[in-house]
Amino acid sequence: MIHSQPAHQGNVAMAVPARKVKFVASDPARGGLPVKRRQVQQACLSCRRKKVS
Repeated sequence: MIHSQPAHQGNVAMAVPARKVKFVASDPARGGLPVKRRQVQQACLSCRRKKVS
């Protein structure tokens, strides 16, 4: 087989599609939960609860 790095190619394929909705950061304010890209600029969960209630 010419392809001697299948694991490396798999890692790159997993890391590249960050343009789609992907976990960008883990928010410590939400208990370290992974934050999706479209949620990064939103208010934190505790601030959202204050607005709702």
